[in-house]
Amino acid sequence: MSCWVVPSVAAEMWGLSINQILERVRDGQVPSKLEMGFLMVDVAPGSTAEAPRTFRKDRPPTYVTLSPQDDPELSPAMTLAGTDDESDSFCIDWRQKRMAASLMRRRPAA
Repeated sequence: MSCWVVPSVAAEMWGLSINQILERVRDGQVPSKLEMGFLMVDVAPGSTAEAPRTFRKDRPPTYVTLSPQDDPELSPAMTLAGTDDESDSFCIDWRQKRMAASLMRRRPAA
């Protein structure tokens, strides 16, 4: 199965310079085609290409999940609407949260 990419991507995948890729295209060693004015190079003419190497193996989490039990000293603006000590379920009313957030805002400096 073919995989057509621009020469700069092929150079990165193969660990070569762009000039080496262009020389191989000129010599006919690498299948290529012009499509809508762009030179495309086939990096996997008879098979599938391996995924490019990633720089990072482990991706760090982008968020932290909090529950009301994690921090009992939440500010009044951060408390959940409708929570009570007897029930484990809670619901968040966005209107109350919006009002609480507006109270914490500071006006722009003059």
